[in-house]
Amino acid sequence: MDNEYISEHDIDGRIRQAQSYYDNRDPKKAFELFNKLSDVPYAQYMLGDMCYTGIGTERDYGAAFQWFNKAVKGGVVPAAYMLGLCYEFGNGTEKDIGAARDYYEVAAELGDDSAKKRLTRIMADNGELD
Repeated sequence: MDNEYISEHDIDGRIRQAQSYYDNRDPKKAFELFNKLSDVPYAQYMLGDMCYTGIGTERDYGAAFQWFNKAVKGGVVPAAYMLGLCYEFGNGTEKDIGAARDYYEVAAELGDDSAKKRLTRIMADNGELD
């Protein structure tokens, strides 16, 4: 997808373009494009994911945590799961199993299977499952 054919007002097209760069193994370009769309919740999630994994940019858990928080406020379900991971392992924030559980519950209620698995593991670790 060529940049010159996407209007700056075509947010969906610009998101698809950034995602295409990400999917086609040009993560630095994807990070640059998602960063230009940093007021869009999905772009915030992708920026968080890229900061969390170090794909397309330096790994930075603190930045990832901030991006995921913004994306959750915009309704991006996978961001809730990722905030759960941040809290569970203390990545970018203080370790807080209660907060991890809260975010996993939100994501699980909205259908995130990975969140359901992590939530079940936390419950098992706390003796809440037979």
